[in-house]
Amino acid sequence: MRVADPRPATRPWLRLPRRTARLRLTALCGGLFLLSGVALVAITYGLFERATEFRTPPLPQVPHAPAVERLQLPVSPGESLPPAGPGRPGALPYQGPHPPLALAQTE
Repeated sequence: MRVADPRPATRPWLRLPRRTARLRLTALCGGLFLLSGVALVAITYGLFERATEFRTPPLPQVPHAPAVERLQLPVSPGESLPPAGPGRPGALPYQGPHPPLALAQTE
């Protein structure tokens, strides 16, 4: 016949180990390591956000050029080209080194 144990039955995996100096030092070092890791990630995140912040780029100043006012807008696919030739409205005079083919044939 077995004698009943006077202390209550405790499971060994539920008991916490004794708080020795080694356990307290391990917990302290682990906590400081975790805290320094969090601080390092926060600092890196802040520096990265600051370095990659979107800024509107400065636009260059374009000087006023009267030659730009004479340029024609590109023709959309549905429109026809304006008539070309000297003296016609909307056409620029030819200023190349050789005369255009149409002018060379008429001369």
